[in-house]
Amino acid sequence: MNESNIKIPFVKMHGTGNDFVLCDKSNIPSSADYNSLAKMICNRKFGVGADGLIIMGEHVEADFEMLFFNPDGSPAEMCGNGIRCLGKYVYDHGLTGKTELSVATGAGRIDLTMEVGKDKKISSVEAAMGKPEFARDKIPVKGDGQTALAETIRLSNGIELEFHAVSMGNPHAVILVEDVDKYPVREFGPLIEMYDLFPDRINVEFVKHISPELIKMRIWERGVGETLSCGTGICASAAVLRRLQLVGQSLKVIVPGGELDVRFGMDDIVYLKGPAVEVFSGVLN
Repeated sequence: MNESNIKIPFVKMHGTGNDFVLCDKSNIPSSADYNSLAKMICNRKFGVGADGLIIMGEHVEADFEMLFFNPDGSPAEMCGNGIRCLGKYVYDHGLTGKTELSVATGAGRIDLTMEVGKDKKISSVEAAMGKPEFARDKIPVKGDGQTALAETIRLSNGIELEFHAVSMGNPHAVILVEDVDKYPVREFGPLIEMYDLFPDRINVEFVKHISPELIKMRIWERGVGETLSCGTGICASAAVLRRLQLVGQSLKVIVPGGELDVRFGMDDIVYLKGPAVEVFSGVLN
């Protein structure tokens, strides 16, 4: 078949405003360049428009597999909101009848627990996001010392910022701020993302601590820009604040796209729970 005639079915989904295009791997030609496909399909002017491309498939050691690509074509190890959308998709579309699933990702196996609503479709999904990793070389962050907590960077605009680095399968820099609504996220975000201290670039979370049960935050995602929500970023922020003894065992997180719940298991695994929504479906020419 001429590749110009190939049609790829897709579903547009979002988790608290963090939106994705999801495609079944079996519908994509084996010769396809996923990086180029992500650039095209995520483009908000010439494609469908999304914060990322999810490619869902079967896996020999898990119920399903998730490949994730940013709008700039770069792959990402994991996406917390994206994996919850994948869970809803496979159940609602009859690919599984189970409400407890395992998904293979670039950050390892992630387990999902899903709730079915009155409409017989998934209403919310909780993902076991794994343990936060604070070891500097595992995040990774250049420099000395075992961790990268309460460290200072000087940006090219002369501003100095204190950050706390952690990995939730992908790298994050958490910055505590007083006024998250007015904070210059779009100015500082790209400067921090590309800072030479972070060899794999880094996601950046700007967090306002409100109480031991509540935080409010905005996110700058590497390869994407500012987004309305980020599952791994939410978990990373909660993990840092727990490490700093500012939050307890469970908390609510407010992001521009809505609210999600985070809890810490007895084994230190971070659990993220929230809605997943299917917006529309179509066919990519």
